[in-house]
Amino acid sequence: MKMRAVSVLFLIFLTLGFIRVTSFLSEEKLEGKWRLREMDGEFKFCPEPGKADWPTMTFSNGSFAYEYSYERDGQPRKKGVTGTFTCDNNQSPKQITFVFGGRMVVAIYKASFGTLQISVGEHDDIPPDKFRGGAFWYSTARPALLIFERVRD
Repeated sequence: MKMRAVSVLFLIFLTLGFIRVTSFLSEEKLEGKWRLREMDGEFKFCPEPGKADWPTMTFSNGSFAYEYSYERDGQPRKKGVTGTFTCDNNQSPKQITFVFGGRMVVAIYKASFGTLQISVGEHDDIPPDKFRGGAFWYSTARPALLIFERVRD
């Protein structure tokens, strides 16, 4: 009986450790800078002026920065938002939660071969069940699909 209890506890700790490690590995896979290449639908982390460069998203140690450059009155400027993110690989598809400016957005994501796809549902707190965005038959601009490419320095 004692051996069985010890085995059960060992499995629980092993499982919790695995969950923590896989979440860490996913966050590591996202680390670095990504440039928005394409968007179907519409989702903005913050308002953008009319003529802005393609935004970049940088992930580092559980934090993210979403930034873009633009010109106003002939002067180069930058604008953006910062916050935190967490990954949940126990969901299928994998989920990512962004927290920024008093807002929490739960989305799904996949990263492979230098491409990052993030899909945001119609509501901030409910992730979509598949990667899609912006079809004309939706009554809103969401869901949205954002496709980023890794920036190589």
